[in-house]
Amino acid sequence: MNDRSNAPRCLLVSRAPTAGYPPTIYQAELLAEQGYAVTVADTGSTTEFRKATSNAAVAHQALFQGTASQSLRNRLRRMVTFRRAAYRLVRSLRPALTIAYDSEACAAVRDAPRRVGGLLAWHFHEMWEPGGASFATNIAIRYARRNIRLPHIVIVPDRDRADVLIAETDMPASRVFIVMNCPRVTPRGCSSAQSAPDFGRDADVKLVVYNGSVGPDHGLETAIESSMDWPNEARFVVKGRASAEYDQELARLAFECGVERKFQRAPFEPGFGEYARAAIGWTVLEPVSRNWSFSAGASNKRFECMAAGVPQITDDTPATRNLIDNVGCGLCISPHSRHEAAAAVNRLLSDDRLRAEMGQRGRQAHLGELNYESQFKPVVSYLEQRLRLG
Repeated sequence: MNDRSNAPRCLLVSRAPTAGYPPTIYQAELLAEQGYAVTVADTGSTTEFRKATSNAAVAHQALFQGTASQSLRNRLRRMVTFRRAAYRLVRSLRPALTIAYDSEACAAVRDAPRRVGGLLAWHFHEMWEPGGASFATNIAIRYARRNIRLPHIVIVPDRDRADVLIAETDMPASRVFIVMNCPRVTPRGCSSAQSAPDFGRDADVKLVVYNGSVGPDHGLETAIESSMDWPNEARFVVKGRASAEYDQELARLAFECGVERKFQRAPFEPGFGEYARAAIGWTVLEPVSRNWSFSAGASNKRFECMAAGVPQITDDTPATRNLIDNVGCGLCISPHSRHEAAAAVNRLLSDDRLRAEMGQRGRQAHLGELNYESQFKPVVSYLEQRLRLG
């Protein structure tokens, strides 16, 4: 479709800024390439959104610019403002397709997509576990559970989440689509050998790289403690944003373990510069809840390592082990075992051939089925049938 004025409208709604959530960006780009007039609506800035995608066919709309205050009054105000803005936007745009991401967006758009005659998809990255979630999120989770039959389809990133959803809601399996959080197909030039960061330019230095959200439950403490038993040339590089307090905790742990020289911090890097010159990718998650345990297809870090052709060390939950073993692209360890972590790092760093073979197998898997084009194709086919696109 070249005439975008006649293109079917598609609205993607997220409470969180989508610039930090690659699958939303991939969906927006692929739907635009499919012929939709796509608008992404979230609570982030357009400037940040444009850093995540330069696709001019994808429009962005900030639903509100709120205060950062965490008082109960302001949290309620943000919740109400977001819901009103999202609902009104659906009624105004009258999209042929609305995708709402996680419970807060589901509760915000409500039945508006159906009222304007469009299709509604719910996409769950996080499982609906109340636990330590915010007041607004808990309300939204209850809404999603009560109204699970409202969307035409539900998208989840792995088999475990799909099984839980079907078992807990009795939702027909035919309406649940599994779309793993893989990157889009990347050119061969975007491999680990493409460029080097400012540190570790010495050819003898071997980098173990973590890139993403920096906080507890990513096995970072285990890696730092285990680095006492790593080769002298190994460095653990943690890329990503963190609170000042947590950064201090990591630095203090590295000092107490006597490995300050082996531990380095760097900014988060979108795209595939994150694993530049990495010998190993660190993709460990500590299974502290169902949401974290069921992460074989949800954690994009694993697939980013595959796309970059970098072998990885990851956690040993059953689904993750099955994924990694089937591809043959890394080693699985207990997230809390410094001895298993050290053994895995030493095994990979001592065997150049093993690292190369694992990296290549991951890369081939990425070019085959573990890319977002392949993963999202069943959803696109469903939409084509329902909306007669093509």
